[in-house]
Amino acid sequence: MVGKAPEEFFVWSHARAPGSCRLTELSGFDDEHLLRRGIALAARWPADVRYGMDPWAKDDMVLADTVAARKPVVVTSRRLADFLTARLGAAAIECLPITIVNHKKRVVPEPYVIVNPIGLQDALDRDRSKPTWSTISTDVIDSVRRLVVDAARIDPAVQMFRLAHYLRPVLVRRALAEAIDAAGFSGTAWMPLANYRSP
Repeated sequence: MVGKAPEEFFVWSHARAPGSCRLTELSGFDDEHLLRRGIALAARWPADVRYGMDPWAKDDMVLADTVAARKPVVVTSRRLADFLTARLGAAAIECLPITIVNHKKRVVPEPYVIVNPIGLQDALDRDRSKPTWSTISTDVIDSVRRLVVDAARIDPAVQMFRLAHYLRPVLVRRALAEAIDAAGFSGTAWMPLANYRSP
């Protein structure tokens, strides 16, 4: 019997390690919705964009290389961001600096960024994903019954991206996920597309 081919794409997710903090609302950037549009924002990015830690989990203060945030953005340490930039190129992603404030209202000294993939891939398999379209933004999909992509419609050079229209998840190729794991970065988890559920 022929075995099932390994998955090529995963959703960037977060490992649930004991003590790991979760970030709440972003402040200092009023156009937060643009972070999901695949457009470059560095030229308009303010100097003091902040995240606080989840106030309902005051004992959780550990910062991994990837930190979970309430909104679907990728927050990473500068070390992981530099790794991604070196591997993917500055044209593929941009690293937008943020300040993290802990439960004691103190600024975390370690530098963190939002990794913003540039460009969208119009590769959602709509027939199999069964999307529900937004009634407010008519070019945006609010949810999908299943997350299925058409690999043939994804630029083979692209390793990290968002989908056109369904803007929530950040997807990565298997090769990038394996390289991040091999380099020993903490906090990342790779969700199979079949396990993804729309919020």
